[in-house]
Amino acid sequence: MRVLNRMVLIALFVCAAQSVPQATRKDDSWTTDVKQAARLILSNSPKPEEVNRSFALLLDTAGKIAARDTRLPAELRNKIQVAAKAFTRNPLSAASGEALNGAYKTINGGKEFTFPDGVRDIGDAARIAQQYIDWSVKALESGQSDQAVRDILAFVLLVTTPMMR
Repeated sequence: MRVLNRMVLIALFVCAAQSVPQATRKDDSWTTDVKQAARLILSNSPKPEEVNRSFALLLDTAGKIAARDTRLPAELRNKIQVAAKAFTRNPLSAASGEALNGAYKTINGGKEFTFPDGVRDIGDAARIAQQYIDWSVKALESGQSDQAVRDILAFVLLVTTPMMR
């Protein structure tokens, strides 16, 4: 019996030890995706297809983060998927903006995204957009999935809102 208990404990330890690095790799990958996509978007790339792929990557990453965290409502994952599909079809359409804002409202206590005060020019918008990315990365690193998703969605909304109006 003692041998069996030891074997079970060893098996549990091995499983637990292997699961931690895998979760870390996933978060590292998501962090890298978020940083690279945001960097390309904020670089004013002249290639719309690259920018659209970067937006799709951000929304896909937000959806994966939301899917992993069972504390977040399933409704959020569904709304992010709807937003990603609408965004893929036509990133600057009213439907894309509405779907994206619907997802944001779900993660933001029912409050819609509002354009930050104090944005006077594109430089201000870019600085605030970068803050959202920095906050999302920190939230990912500290296991705060809800904050990471909220900040990624806020970044996309901030960058696309002036173009939608």
